[in-house]
Amino acid sequence: MHHGEIDLETAQALQLLSASIDQFELPSSKLDETLIVASWNIREFGKTPRPKKALHLVAEVLGQFDLISLVELRENMADVRQVLDYLGPYWQAVYSDSIDDSGGNWERLGFIFDKRSVQFNGFAGNVHPARIKEGDEYLAEKSFWRPPYMASFCSGNFDFIAISAHVRWGTSNVARQAEIRRFAEWLKKKTERKEVADSDVIVFGDFNTEGQGMIDDLLQYGLKIPEPLIGVRTNVKQTRHYDHILFLPKFTDFRSFTNHGGVLTAWQGIGQQLFPGQSDQAITYLLSDHYPIWMKLKTDNDQEKRDQLIQNLRMGDL
Repeated sequence: MHHGEIDLETAQALQLLSASIDQFELPSSKLDETLIVASWNIREFGKTPRPKKALHLVAEVLGQFDLISLVELRENMADVRQVLDYLGPYWQAVYSDSIDDSGGNWERLGFIFDKRSVQFNGFAGNVHPARIKEGDEYLAEKSFWRPPYMASFCSGNFDFIAISAHVRWGTSNVARQAEIRRFAEWLKKKTERKEVADSDVIVFGDFNTEGQGMIDDLLQYGLKIPEPLIGVRTNVKQTRHYDHILFLPKFTDFRSFTNHGGVLTAWQGIGQQLFPGQSDQAITYLLSDHYPIWMKLKTDNDQEKRDQLIQNLRMGDL
């Protein structure tokens, strides 16, 4: 971490937050063998510039992981660039354009990552719903309020497509659930195409899932929640399972996921000490109203590839 010259108040806050994080005993990644991934909705990140102390604390949280899906980025990326400076020269970002209306909430989706552990493979783009031809135009019957964003990465010999999503909020649970179903349907159709790359698929983001019905719709076409993340609560009030890390067994072997994962509730109970005089609500705009969700992956999949080769060779002998 490259926090640089900081004042006493920031140094004390960093010490307190770091001690809290240490209690979680997060595993370390191992080059070309394991990877620590996370998803974090950082509330309205960039809408209003955060004070430097808050940015130092955000960087301290992000630095626990190797690749993080960032949700609720806003148009102004100055705070993201500052956080990357604190994280150090090996950190990089790839992100979408903002959607400039109330439905899109002027938000971006993106990933930041430590290039020593994971590399960007060059592919990135938004998810687009299926279109139909109407006259001379090709139009989508239904849209995503905030189009999901995907990018390709590799770590060792583990190549994967990371997809980040932030499903609509709004006043209608029916419309929200329909958008969740629409995402699941899009992913099913996309991964069933003959031309699809046989890459691992990992889905991140804030799906605003309330109740088992919404989660069931998200999982209806084969997405799986890793066992340590089933039923976890990710908002700061610890009442909702909004944020997810999911995978498709069709591409990603169960062995890629370890038993290490959870929610990093690092500032629970110490918010007032980190930001004296600030209300709990104000602190959600300095850190967030969501906690990061994280997972440890195995990226050394040589055994899996050998198993697949042997299976293909046996099928060829039949």
